[in-house]
Amino acid sequence: MDKNGKFVFDEELVKNFSKNCAMCHESNYMRFLNQPLRRKDETAIKFLRALHRAIEIKSAGKERKIDLSLEQQKAVVVEFYKSLNQEVGDEVKSILDGTNPMFDTNISSNDGLGQAEGDVGSDDNSKKINFNLTLDGTIDGLRTMAHEAAHAISARNKTSFELKSQPKAKRDEFYGFLGRFDVDCVGEIESKIIEGLFMRFLVNKEIISEADAKIFADISLISFKNDLAQILQEDDIIACFDHAITEEHPVSMSEFKSMIKRIKKTPNFEPLTLRVEDMAAPTHPREIKFAEYKVRYIIGQIIADVWMREYEKQPRTQRKEMKAKLVEFITQKTDKCRVQDASKFLLDRSLIDVASEFYARFDKKLKV
Repeated sequence: MDKNGKFVFDEELVKNFSKNCAMCHESNYMRFLNQPLRRKDETAIKFLRALHRAIEIKSAGKERKIDLSLEQQKAVVVEFYKSLNQEVGDEVKSILDGTNPMFDTNISSNDGLGQAEGDVGSDDNSKKINFNLTLDGTIDGLRTMAHEAAHAISARNKTSFELKSQPKAKRDEFYGFLGRFDVDCVGEIESKIIEGLFMRFLVNKEIISEADAKIFADISLISFKNDLAQILQEDDIIACFDHAITEEHPVSMSEFKSMIKRIKKTPNFEPLTLRVEDMAAPTHPREIKFAEYKVRYIIGQIIADVWMREYEKQPRTQRKEMKAKLVEFITQKTDKCRVQDASKFLLDRSLIDVASEFYARFDKKLKV
């Protein structure tokens, strides 16, 4: 939009919008949003809309800094993982120390001048797994280290690591079988559960207080609702088109203008327009973090929340069994299962049942 709030149309903007949507609203993702649940008129997107309406939270307290050096933070994370499993703890230590031959570790600090960030992955030019972490001296930075360590442990699973040695076409064949969308979502289930256990560990060790944990939980829920809002906004935008947006069938200028006219008539015109601008940014769409990217956090948080509530209800023996199963999931299952398999393995329930239980926290009557 220009300084007067009017949308400026040009060919490059429409081209970028179309290209990014074709990449980030692919068939697996759209099929997930529109899949029927228990009745034909129940769909995943309707459920997400109902969930967004039900969650009522607008603000959270301020997260505080922690008085721990980088080495002390590493030690805390390693101790936590060793409390789950000694072998896993030893491996996390080698990853964080940069001595694990399978990983290229890069941990730095932004001196509080930005948010904590983490990334675990690989590129076509390296046969090592990249472990990148930027800490900000806060509880969230410490949480990020534990979160990314879970990704690292599952990333080194035999299948995942061997795939890195294969040509790109071979890797695409694998992901085509598994479903790239499923692979991404399953990865966030493990790390979100780890977050829940890690925050409880920090409270028990008196590194943070219950009040700190409550602030973190509120911040996480606000982030969750914001991610939901973005998913719904993009669905509203895409719904303006009469066809799936693909490379073979891109958006025309007239279709784009028609879409803007449609959303102008809605009460959410301003946030929708801002989202359109983001979706048309001249950068790689994965960097924009489209709704397809955000769904992984939604699914991960839903399963993790129900898992943690189940865990808190159990006596010590059952808690130990649940943690052992979680370790098995992280070390042996995440590279070869779908979201439904993960839900069944960790909670012995379908994803629909788990999501309904999560929804019940906010509204006892399901409004889908």
